[in-house]
Amino acid sequence: METRGGTNIIGGLDAGLYLVKSHIERTKESNNQRKHMIIFLTDGQPNIGIHSTDEIIEVVLLQDGYFVHFFVPKDVEVIPKHVYFVLDTSGSMYGTKLQQLKDAMTSILDEIKPEDALSIVEFNSEIYIWDIENEKSILAKWDNYWEPFEDLALFDLPGPLLATNDSIIKAKKLVDNMETRGGTNIIGGLDAGLYLVKSHIERTEEGNNQRKHMIIFLTDGQPNIGIHSTDEIIEVVTKLNQNIKVPLYSLAFGNSADIEFLKKLSLKNRAFSKQIYEAADAAIQLQQFYRQISSPLLSNVHFKYNDDASEVTNTGFPIVYTGGEIVVTGRFSGRARSRTKSRFQVGLPDRGHEFNPSIKAVGKRGPLTYKPRVHKPVDSLERLWAYLSVKETLQKMKIAKNKVELTKKALDIALKYSFVTDLTSLVVVKPN
Repeated sequence: METRGGTNIIGGLDAGLYLVKSHIERTKESNNQRKHMIIFLTDGQPNIGIHSTDEIIEVVLLQDGYFVHFFVPKDVEVIPKHVYFVLDTSGSMYGTKLQQLKDAMTSILDEIKPEDALSIVEFNSEIYIWDIENEKSILAKWDNYWEPFEDLALFDLPGPLLATNDSIIKAKKLVDNMETRGGTNIIGGLDAGLYLVKSHIERTEEGNNQRKHMIIFLTDGQPNIGIHSTDEIIEVVTKLNQNIKVPLYSLAFGNSADIEFLKKLSLKNRAFSKQIYEAADAAIQLQQFYRQISSPLLSNVHFKYNDDASEVTNTGFPIVYTGGEIVVTGRFSGRARSRTKSRFQVGLPDRGHEFNPSIKAVGKRGPLTYKPRVHKPVDSLERLWAYLSVKETLQKMKIAKNKVELTKKALDIALKYSFVTDLTSLVVVKPN
């Protein structure tokens, strides 16, 4: 293994944060494959790009009590998916927003692959679960939004529908015929979507079901039917989804949408949210969003480290999609010294053992385990660890009820490393 490295300072950021641009090139003599890892600044934010011809790119950098673990799946078989659309057709969607929803759904339906499946839930004051194959809707009514599954089990609801050409044509037709009316029963729509996921998993026996399930929730306003409190909706949905574990992506239409509510809802439920502005081209935005999540490669991804690893950022990821990059960073005790085959030994006062990270995941063909090699970087990792730690802590604060401890942690690190965040400020002194 031959290693060549060059470094240069490429700019200042965040009240004293200087990020070093690293270019690490490692060449395997046997097959001349090359891996490039670049840490760089884009729009004032550190980014990490890893490029390789390998199918799986997995690198651990270990130095001076810090480690950074990069993982990028490439050219892995795509796992088929089942997409559940939960669509808001309440009165506030009248006009441009409803047309944008229809255009967006047409674009997304064109992207769904034949091996995928789809379901559609429509909500306004009422909840309609669509039987796409038979081109009819089932009106579902129940009162217990907190524990809805027993009531929903009484309805004869449609099963999974493969995304054949005929199914896509029928789905486009029913969406095109949707009209706005009534209020906004958000909890009812989400209850129905979660129940469909639960029932479909149970019908197909999860062990033999290769599809990954995801909910795409489109709305423009605040709830005014059923449960009105957004905090209570988040609590109920998160509890119902605790065992189902389906990612719930939220898409907010227009400036009137409660984007903070939708951010928390999705963050609590293994996903993220995106705001679609009414004046923009919503169809293109939604199509691009869908392409981000349309190709799941791995699920139940878990990073494993030695007991001496501490202050580690998030190590569990429900789904990794095509183009996704995962970065995990943390601290370790002891000193690292070089060993053969690019492995490093962690030397503790009374004992020594190898730092052996691993990743366990599930792919299309079943369980997988990855064991990376560990390298020594050309640059210090401490500031990168600090930056990623602050970034993750600020993200956790968005959904935490008690923010005191998280605020203190983020503030302490930000002040120590002179980062500008929502908790700190940058003072510019004009020279005399």
